[in-house]
Amino acid sequence: MIASYLQLLSRRYQGKLDEDADIFIGYAVEGAERLQNLLRDLLELQQVDKRNKPLSMAPLANLIDRACASLSQTIAQSNAKITYSDLPTICCEEQAFVQLFVHLLDNAIKYRKDGVRPEIHISAEHTKSGVWEIRVHDNGIGIEPEFRERIFNVFQRLHPRSMYPGTGIGLAICKKIVEVNGGRIRAESE
Repeated sequence: MIASYLQLLSRRYQGKLDEDADIFIGYAVEGAERLQNLLRDLLELQQVDKRNKPLSMAPLANLIDRACASLSQTIAQSNAKITYSDLPTICCEEQAFVQLFVHLLDNAIKYRKDGVRPEIHISAEHTKSGVWEIRVHDNGIGIEPEFRERIFNVFQRLHPRSMYPGTGIGLAICKKIVEVNGGRIRAESE
């Protein structure tokens, strides 16, 4: 409601008040939108534990295709190329895994090098211990070794919001989804 009224103020009075008022209203609108995003992401993080949906066998490729459909506008705007190869059928809570890949792909697209088309490839390997290791490889900006574990914590950002928008909760959601489903998540980077 606050964001809606601030946006209404902005539309109605833009240019009719002094320049400072336009700037202040702009800051208020931006802050309210950030708060909305933060609350949405916190609610999503909190809901991961509360999902009691049954596990089912799902082709991983289908889940990734659903995630890509959710991100279709972001993919089109960035001209991202997303590929995958020989992915297994896995036992999981489908919607949670779609959300997992939405966040992973969104991050891979967001943290790209300037002027470089984002390229993301997803692969899977059945390990000697009998589990599937799923890898999301991208050509993005990378992560320094000292920050690799920190990125999975709530509100952890490595870059200012002005460079890369977001709440700093997406990878924490990923970690929680993976762990609730009995897995582990980690980041590697060159």
